[in-house]
Amino acid sequence: MGTGDFSRRIFDGKAFNDLMQATQTDVGDWAYPVTRDVEVRVSPQPNAPVIEKLGMVLLRAMPEDGSNIPTFLRIVTPAGKIGYVLVDSVAPIGNDQICYVKDVSGWKIGGYIGGGDTQ
Repeated sequence: MGTGDFSRRIFDGKAFNDLMQATQTDVGDWAYPVTRDVEVRVSPQPNAPVIEKLGMVLLRAMPEDGSNIPTFLRIVTPAGKIGYVLVDSVAPIGNDQICYVKDVSGWKIGGYIGGGDTQ
């Protein structure tokens, strides 16, 4: 995924698999911003200084231990900075995904990835 126009997102599955092998992580360790210019803050506070604004990039999620439902998620940016983003400003890579397409009659579901465990 690169920065730029959100309508032209490209996901390179092989590059992502290589990244997971190189970093010894799995798909659950990664997320992406759901909007433009997600603010990365120096601490998990809404008024903390912003250290970076994110484009459409992969983020390493590093949740902190605790039983409370977090408002902020600790992440590592592509630049290597550790910071915090609002939990609802990012989505996990392993998330179920629906792809919409538009034709002359309007928007329709063009594809679906996910579905959970089979039973």
